[in-house]
Amino acid sequence: MGIEVVETRDMNTYLAEGSFKAILTETDEVQARLLNLDVGQGVDPCLMSHTVVYYVIEGRGRLQVEEDETELHTGSLAVVPAGTTRSMSAAQRMRLLALQLL
Repeated sequence: MGIEVVETRDMNTYLAEGSFKAILTETDEVQARLLNLDVGQGVDPCLMSHTVVYYVIEGRGRLQVEEDETELHTGSLAVVPAGTTRSMSAAQRMRLLALQLL
């Protein structure tokens, strides 16, 4: 197995309608996605079937997992356990790396 490198620096598309999501890589163990959310955009509530680790590359917003809510900002790392419902919203443009552990 070789090293796979995906450059995300230039993947800075923000869409007027809905968020930009790109699958960066996928194996049997993990799926990596890049999410770009513009101000006011978000991710609707969804029951997570797998644990997901979010890393905020830049920006600021809110993450809600079940009844808990927290602010995320550049450099934040959040773990959402499998079997919980999460939603997210951007207070300013946000770029996030989402690692779904399969």
